[in-house]
Amino acid sequence: MQRVSRAKEFLAENNRVKFNLKLRGREFMNPRLAFEKVNRVLSELSEVGRPEEEPKIVNKSIIVVVLKK
Repeated sequence: MQRVSRAKEFLAENNRVKFNLKLRGREFMNPRLAFEKVNRVLSELSEVGRPEEEPKIVNKSIIVVVLKK
């Protein structure tokens, strides 16, 4: 994933990374799949970063901010 490798670069520079996954149409009716995708990204970043908070739904988006370990 290109976004994960780019996020690792930002975390290496002591920056925060914000992932914002927009849910469109019927995707909002079953956000389980979107949470699985966000958790997959967090697991790939687990060696260099940790989430500031748990992923949460805000409006029609799933948002999580990742900090450097």
